[in-house]
Amino acid sequence: MRRLTMSTMSPFDKNPSERLARYRAMADSARREAARTNGDARESYLFIAEQWERLAELAGKPSTGSFG
Repeated sequence: MRRLTMSTMSPFDKNPSERLARYRAMADSARREAARTNGDARESYLFIAEQWERLAELAGKPSTGSFG
């Protein structure tokens, strides 16, 4: 199994669906870590999971070619 990294870009992402799957895997990993911890660390992992989920959400939307 390939080790997950916190980078949003990976040379292993051959297409957008692989990137999306990696973002979701990162969210799942953060949730698992949250389940093993307590207090502030747990809250931090949950926040990180939410950020990866949001990134996956954004990555899954078609690009409009403009900012904003």
